Amino acid sequence: MDVILNENQYKKIILEVAKKKIEGSSEENKNLIKRIVSDVKREFKLDLKFILTYSVTIGGLIGPVYEIISSSVPSLSNVEMSLISVGVIMTYYYNNSDLLNKILIKIRDNGLINEFNLMLEKAENLKLAFFDFVQSLNVTIGSMSNILAFTFLLGVLSTLVNFSENDFTNLETNKLIMSLMGYFGTLASKHITKELLTKMIERFKSKK
Repeated sequence: MDVILNENQYKKIILEVAKKKIEGSSEENKNLIKRIVSDVKREFKLDLKFILTYSVTIGGLIGPVYEIISSSVPSLSNVEMSLISVGVIMTYYYNNSDLLNKILIKIRDNGLINEFNLMLEKAENLKLAFFDFVQSLNVTIGSMSNILAFTFLLGVLSTLVNFSENDFTNLETNKLIMSLMGYFGTLASKHITKELLTKMIERFKSKK
């Protein structure tokens, strides 16, 4: 028997699918950062559990570059990937030179300087591209360093593009945005996050 959905039912399904995908992306980021922290504690005796507080935000930047490096340098083990990843995380998200130096020494001693530099380069390129995109939306976020508070949005871009392909009203779009705000434990301003999400969806709609 064929099931015919009316427009409201169809939109409700699309909305729920979008929320589930974004929730799933957030969980993937959390799990990746959790594994990275666990690896470096077990193998290198470095306790970095404080990183877990903002695992979704950090994972937004680290997740994509982790995949790029693990694919382009398949000889790297998970533990080696975790070590160079915490080097990148400490470089971008935390101002603790003593701890960063300890990590860099371990990276050097394990012969991973080139791989670390490559991952750092990919992360910088992604950060700059995201910064340029945010600037094009005319959202004021302050200095370049402030963009790091919003990198969790990198993990939801494709879902927002798909969502924008449907003709949702402003009220329906706002429902999605407000529901997403609860997923992100971030350093970012809630007000600016809402503005960013709104303008991203508007931009993607205009590209249809």
